[in-house]
Amino acid sequence: MRLRSPQHPIRSIYRWASQAHDQSETRIALHTRADLVPAITERARQAHPYEVPCVIAVPIANENSVPDSQMLQDDAP
Repeated sequence: MRLRSPQHPIRSIYRWASQAHDQSETRIALHTRADLVPAITERARQAHPYEVPCVIAVPIANENSVPDSQMLQDDAP
């Protein structure tokens, strides 16, 4: 499985284990098929230094007019 995405620096302010945190982090966005989300989530759990990394999967409500077969032709696992 290929996992490569543009990385975007962000500022995170949150509470964890009764402590406030304010730090720089990197956000990535992956565009993939729904059936690959569990494997990506597990990969994030294994590779991420946080105890509970945040993985959010959002279904596509609307898309452009590119046929599915053309969009997914290079998306083989």
